[in-house]
Amino acid sequence: MSLFKKNLVKTQERMLTVALRLTHNPDIARDLVQDAVLRALENEKNYTDKNLDGWFYRILHSIFINDYHQKVRTNAFIDLSADLYNLDDIYSNESPESDCNVEHIHSAIDKLPNDLKTPFSMITDGYKYTEVVKKTKRPMGTIKNQIFKARQVLQEKLKEYRKK
Repeated sequence: MSLFKKNLVKTQERMLTVALRLTHNPDIARDLVQDAVLRALENEKNYTDKNLDGWFYRILHSIFINDYHQKVRTNAFIDLSADLYNLDDIYSNESPESDCNVEHIHSAIDKLPNDLKTPFSMITDGYKYTEVVKKTKRPMGTIKNQIFKARQVLQEKLKEYRKK
């Protein structure tokens, strides 16, 4: 057994505690750790740090967050009995987006520079960060930075629309 795998086994035992804190369920926590171990083994060649605990924690936490988002999406409840004609009254003045219509948002996205628009549009279309990295052939840090900047620019543009 390689040194990496031996250390991974030790880290796995410590990460079970972290997984229990995240999930509050021993069975789900064990599944989460197993998924993280598989992902770590698949990406062993990408491991360059000396801090295996931190690297493994990041994998574990990312899987937990992704699973959570997927559960939220699949468990979303849509009330078909709602009065769709008065929907605007329900959401008025509750969020910054409430003063902007879809055309304003699409217009603001279209006005983004291409280096920001491409990764931002891909993320909003449902691509994962790793998929955006592969398709755009840009480093992960660059993609995350460009998406962050795109959000900032859009917030400013949408403030302008609200003022009008």
